[in-house]
Amino acid sequence: FLRHIERCRVLIYLLDMTPEVEPSPIKAFRILHEELERHNPELSERRTLVALTKMDTAPDAARVSEVREHFAKMDLPVFTISSVTGEGLDALLFATKEELARAREQAQAEEQEARDTNLIHE
Repeated sequence: FLRHIERCRVLIYLLDMTPEVEPSPIKAFRILHEELERHNPELSERRTLVALTKMDTAPDAARVSEVREHFAKMDLPVFTISSVTGEGLDALLFATKEELARAREQAQAEEQEARDTNLIHE
């Protein structure tokens, strides 16, 4: 499973916002992030989006606000979504598309820089 993630240019953490589900969304993110980092430290540097899922289960507004603030401090974009109602899915898809485009541009620039460096050293 983790080897497949290495091919991903953008990581989306899907965090369950169902009331009283353990672990909490913040703890679940920490667990997943640490596992990815142990597998390959470069994964923790990937572009990341956070999707708070199951918003149709009526999570507490204060809890949603707390989770949003936590990830805002980490400069991570947060989206609230519901697969049942479709809430927030368009915004998440658009942001994913934008992040993938930025990741491609960055990869192309890095590849060009590597080629240019190789030409200089030849």
